[in-house]
This record gives sequence, structure tokens and C-alpha cells, in this order.
Amino acid sequence: MWWRRSKEGSERWAGAEQRSRSNLRIGASARRRWLPRAAWCAGLALLAAFLSWWLVREAGAMWFWRNPRFLIRSLDIRVAGRTITDRHVREYMGLSEGTNLFSFNMRRAHDEFCARTPVVRSVVMERRLPDTLSIEVRERTVMARIGRSPAWGVDREGWLFPLRAIPRDLPVLTGLPEGRLKAGVRLEPRVTSALDIIETCNRTRLGDDIRIASIDVRSPEFLELSLAGGERVRLAWTGMEQPATPESLAALERKLQVLAQALRAAELRGRRIANLDLTFTDQYIPAQEY
Repeated sequence: MWWRRSKEGSERWAGAEQRSRSNLRIGASARRRWLPRAAWCAGLALLAAFLSWWLVREAGAMWFWRNPRFLIRSLDIRVAGRTITDRHVREYMGLSEGTNLFSFNMRRAHDEFCARTPVVRSVVMERRLPDTLSIEVRERTVMARIGRSPAWGVDREGWLFPLRAIPRDLPVLTGLPEGRLKAGVRLEPRVTSALDIIETCNRTRLGDDIRIASIDVRSPEFLELSLAGGERVRLAWTGMEQPATPESLAALERKLQVLAQALRAAELRGRRIANLDLTFTDQYIPAQEY
């Protein structure tokens, strides 16, 4: 009958629901048992990793940075320059005889020393087992000066650093915002172009005729030279606004040769150049003499 079939279906549905609930209870119980095991496994893995790290660290300490065999007995410091001394290197790096060779971070000591001493161009550090640390320091070579109080030095690559003593024969760079200058920064390309002029005069015999007192780098189109005799020269050449190349340096040298010839020619006539414009071609050179 239909009610019997309905009853039988209801009984089957109730049995299936009961079995499903039983399976859910069994699954939840299994998950509760699995979670503590996973947590224990993860904890044991972390503990094993920590113990491995600790054992390696202690072994390294025993063999290296706690080993009296590697105590520094010879601190070999060599400085190429006039500003930095042996005492500066020891003090700024915190090193002395008796320090373990492996107890300090060499890269960090290098970087902190360079940051504290902008006059330094390079530092080379070398461990010589078992008991020697070699440190070689090279200072920057000053090519020009900026300002007087404070006085800044500029090296060939345009890096800025403070000057303790001011050499009298250094060319002066003007036209820069002195109040915003900061040690350890590299100056703009116009300064590099001015340094190209100074380096070319020093490298060749052109410096015998062209005695530079100062270079004004204010204008982006030309550099203005003030010479020791009072002459004022505007100078520009092909490629001066870009990083130096052999071609641009050759163009600069040709311009300086024209300047040297003009100075000698005026002297032979018994006159002096007041203003000279070398921003045009070599065939057109406006000049004022007295």
C-alpha cells in the first residue's frame, strides 16, 4: 500500500540521516586528533631548525670568532693622503690589536668608515690568517675648491668633501648654492665639465698660459673662466653637456689651444685681453682688449 511504502521510505531516510550524522561525528573526531599531531610536527621541525642553527653558530664561534688563534696581533694600516691618519682608522672602525679577526662585519665597518669620512675615495680591507688585518685607505685628490667658510673640495669625479686646509693655488668653482652643499654627494654635470677644463690644463702645457683663478658654472650654456691676469673668458664646446668622451675632450682641448694662442698674441702686441667669447666657432672669436 502507498502508506506502507511511505513509511518504509521514511525509515530508510531516517537511517541514512543517522549514518550521515555518525560519519560527521567520526570525521570531526579524526580532525581533532590530527590537528594536535600536525602542531607537534611543526613545533618539532622548528625546534630542530633552531638547534641546527645554534649548533652551527656555536661551532663557528669555537672555530673562528672565539678562537684566540685569530686575535689581531698586527694591524697593518696604510693611508695615501694627508688628512686621514692611523688613529682615525682605528677609532672610526673600532679596531685594535686583540680584536678577533672574525668578530666584526667587515662590510659594515667599511661602509660606516666611508660615511664618516667623505674625503676617502676607497678602502680595501683584507684578513691575513692567522693574526693580521690589512687596511689600505686612499683619499680623494682635490682639484677645485668651493667657498671659504666652510671650504669644500671637489675631486676629479665631482665628489664633494670638506677641506681642513685650503691650498692657495686651487681654482675656485662659483655659481653653486653653497648653503645646500653636503659632504659625500656628487655634483651636477656642469661641475664635471669645469673639472675637465682644469684637468686638461694640468695634463698639457696649456696650463702655462691659462692660469685659472675661478670658473663660474651658473649658466647651462657656457662656463665663464676668470684667469689670474683678470681676463674673463666664456667657453663652450661640442659635447660639454654630456659625459666626457674622447671626442668632446679633443674639442675642449682645441678651444683651450685657441685661448692660449689669443693670450700669447695679445701679450706680443703689448696688450691684455679683457673679455673673450669662445662659445662660437673657431673662426669667430669676439674679444675686447685694453
